[in-house]
Formats: sequence, C-alpha cells, structure tokens
Amino acid sequence: MLPGWNSSQEQCCGNWTPDGNYFVFETDRGRNEATLWAIREKSGLLRRRNPDPVPLTTGQGSMFSAVPSRDGKKLFAIQGATQGQLVRYDARSQQFVPYLSGISAIRLAFSKDGQWVAYSSFPDGTLWRSRVDGTERLQLSPSSMVRAGAPQWSPDGKQIAFSANPGTNKHIYIVSVDGGAPKEVTKGERVDFYPNWSRDGNSLFFSSMAAIAIYQLNLKTNQVTTLTGSKGMWFPSLSPDYNYIAALSSTNHLMLFDLKAQKWTELTQTQADYPAWSHDGKYVYFSSTAGGEPAFYRVQIKDHKLERVASLKDVKRPTSGTFASWTGLAPDDSLLALRDISTFEIYTLDWQLP
Repeated sequence: MLPGWNSSQEQCCGNWTPDGNYFVFETDRGRNEATLWAIREKSGLLRRRNPDPVPLTTGQGSMFSAVPSRDGKKLFAIQGATQGQLVRYDARSQQFVPYLSGISAIRLAFSKDGQWVAYSSFPDGTLWRSRVDGTERLQLSPSSMVRAGAPQWSPDGKQIAFSANPGTNKHIYIVSVDGGAPKEVTKGERVDFYPNWSRDGNSLFFSSMAAIAIYQLNLKTNQVTTLTGSKGMWFPSLSPDYNYIAALSSTNHLMLFDLKAQKWTELTQTQADYPAWSHDGKYVYFSSTAGGEPAFYRVQIKDHKLERVASLKDVKRPTSGTFASWTGLAPDDSLLALRDISTFEIYTLDWQLP
C-alpha cells in the first residue's frame, strides 16, 4: 500500500473515517514511539490526491489505536507507555518482589560467575549488559536493530550471542562483552533465534521458524547442520554441563535431547513456555497455563517428576510487546518474571478534515 514509505517503522492498525475519505493508521518504532497518520483516499475534481500520509501526532509520547467518531469530527486514541518491572519470587514470603532495581527487562542471561547479566530492555528490544548491581551498564546492540534479545554468554565469558532483526528476517549475531559492532553469523531466509554455545565455543545451536528445527552452526567453517530428529522442535536450551538440550515440540511439550546418544525423549506432556535449566542441571523450569492459571513448574531430569513451584496469577503480565510473558531464573534458581506497570489513557482529539 505504501511501498518504500517510512520503511524503518512498522505500519499497522488502521481505521476509516465514516465518509471513507481518510484512513488513519499508526507507525511504531517499538520504543513507546507510536505516531498517528492519515492518508486521503478520495479527492475532489479540482484537488489532486496527496499520496503521502500526513502526521497527526508528534513528540515523544506514544499514541495509537485511533478510532474516528461517528460524525468524523473527533478522533479517539490511546496514549501511554508500555513499561515492565522485573520481579523475583521470594520463597520465604511467597511474594514476587522487584529484582535488579525493578528494571524493565526480559530474557536475562547471567555469566558463569553470576556477576554479570545480559538482557533485552522492554519494550524496545535493545541488548544491554551490566554487573548484577546495575553498574557498568553498556548497550550492545545498535538502536537500529529490532528486537535484539535471547542473549547467551560464551563459555569464556568474552562474547555474547543473540538474535535480532537486521531487516526482514531475524538472524544470530555475536558481540564482544566490551561492545563494538555485532557480527552477523547466520544469513538467508531463515528466521533464526535462541542461540546456545557449545562447550568449546566453536559452534552455536539455534532454532528457526522458517523451517522449524534446531540447527548447529560451526563458527569456523560457517557450515549449518540440522540436529537429528529436531524437525518441529524450537526454543533450545543447552544444559550447564553441555550434554543435553531441552526444547519445545510443535505442541509445546518439553523434550530432551541427549547430545552423546543423539536421542530425543519427552520430559512432560504439560504445555510449556520458556524452558530454563537449574544451575545444577537437575531440573528444567518452565511456565505454563495448563493448570488453569499461569504458574511455574519444574521437571526432574532423572525421573521426569513434575512439580508445581509457584503461581503467577497475582503478577499482572504485559499484554503487549514481543516475549512480554517471558520467565526465567536468577543465579540462585529463584524465579523471574515481568510485571506490567504500564499506564494508558484514552484521549479525544478535535480535528478538521479538508
């Protein structure tokens, strides 16, 4: 509809004025910067149609979901900011409390010594790293990258692999923990994400949505191979001892792949999201709504015993933003989630249409 126009932003979510003369829509940078636009559909006999949309709102505030009134004299829209608060489950009080000063972040990954953390800021999807006390904070992905996240520390702690959208498709990148230009290591038409380092740091395991499976990339030869029996599998998570991969099946059942035996087994038939290994490698934690309410579960690797750990029903979850329902683990295996602290209001705008 608008080829080549404003290609750096996503366009969506339009509505017509009652007379059908204007189409009102929004653009979004993904950083609480949604802007409303109008484009004229029809024109009078002596008036040429302006092919370019006209901005209706400006400034740093985000305004979206516009609906013209029935008489066409007003425009209703929502203004606000999507914001989250990182929380940790305190087993003693059985409450979720702010963690890392309650930053708005998802998809956290901690260094082996637990002193550093990499994360994707929410909702803008920029990759950062810092010490766990918040100091020495450094942006690792350029602002032009879209939805950078799923970071994983290399075995030597010197690099971070992550996924991001350079354009149309999501690819895997590697960046130094000290910053610099990220290196794109996967290319092509696949939609690649969730990278995991091998024990020697010479390859990455990752999943793809274009041809759903789990792949292994040899970083020295750039050769990509498909993991045995992984068709339909996604969201790989490598165990701390590098011997197993936990992943989700096409029905979101939790699966386990033995890298030595090259064999898959089913850990649980409970529908699972965001699998994460305990730091001793004995359990895989995940979140699920299978029990009728959102909750944390864990399954033991040894005997496949399933346990319900904590409820998430009292944690208001964000309803917008990619991966807003993310859950994970802190270095001490305490449970992490994102609480919604967004603020939104409905506004009426008076406007005059030519």
